[in-house]
This record gives sequence, structure tokens and C-alpha cells, in this order.
Amino acid sequence: VFLETLLLPSVTLNPEVSAQRQRYLGIFQVNCWARSGRSMKQVEKLAENIITLFPILPKEIVSIESTPFAESSLLDNSGWIVVPVIIKYRYES
Repeated sequence: VFLETLLLPSVTLNPEVSAQRQRYLGIFQVNCWARSGRSMKQVEKLAENIITLFPILPKEIVSIESTPFAESSLLDNSGWIVVPVIIKYRYES
């Protein structure tokens, strides 16, 4: 079992007329990988543990925009199972 992380940035917004601040939106994705012969419960439990690490935060500098969730498991053609955990974020600078 191993983890793969991806940072998928979205559009950068400018919420002020003065252009002093910027708002970055995007998705932080954690893929939980395991061989297809392994127990799915182990991978699903790992995904659940990752979700509990990212509660919805108040709107400050960095915030989690919605409750993180795990997609249903996918079987890769190479004999691996992946459970992606998707976390939407917002960063203000």
C-alpha cells in the first residue's frame, strides 16, 4: 500500500480592486494504492483516516472548502486498486 499526492490548482482570483490580495482555489488529491489481491478494507480504512485529517476550517488564510470524500475504488489495468481522496481548498494571500 502506498500514497500518491497531487495538487491540482484552479483559477487564481483577485477579490480586491486594489489587486493586493489573491485567492487560489484547487484540489488536493491523495490516491491510496494497493495491489488488487490485497484487502479492500485496508485501503478504504486508509482513505477514511486521511479524510479525518482535513476537517472543514474557518475562512482564514487556508481553508478546506467542502468535506473531503473518497471516490469509489478503481481497478487499474496493471493490477492495482486506487481509492482517490479529494479535498477542495482555498488559499488567500
